[in-house]
Amino acid sequence: MALPQNGSGMGAATIPLRQLATFSFSEGPNQVSRENGKRRVVVTAEARGRDIGSLVEEAQSKVTAQVPLPAGYWLAWGGQFENFDAARRRLAVVVPVLGHSTWHLYRKVVVPDLPPRERHPRPPKRRYAADFPAAMFPVYDRETRP
Repeated sequence: MALPQNGSGMGAATIPLRQLATFSFSEGPNQVSRENGKRRVVVTAEARGRDIGSLVEEAQSKVTAQVPLPAGYWLAWGGQFENFDAARRRLAVVVPVLGHSTWHLYRKVVVPDLPPRERHPRPPKRRYAADFPAAMFPVYDRETRP
């Protein structure tokens, strides 16, 4: 891997790629994939000891923050995560609807004779002498008292 030239004008220094990365050979398809007429590169990862939703969420935030994409490039997240995300969105709609329906069915079938809930009036507010105008409490002398 060539490094940028230093200020002395000499050629670029190089570092063997094996010092920067670890490589392993594995069996897989030997082909160039294309999507919409453009080359497609697939990067795979396996989540061990962690749920796939939080792993992908963290990876997406780090990739978005640290990897600027040149014009014409795009990222798509798929695989098990795509299935997980679709199921989560479906459940976000289905579970509340089923809960609501189950509650109403229970109220109609299991407990049909309950009277409708009555609203109880609020107890009257306690009033203190300080809450009323002073004119309501005339001051009488002993002699003028009725």
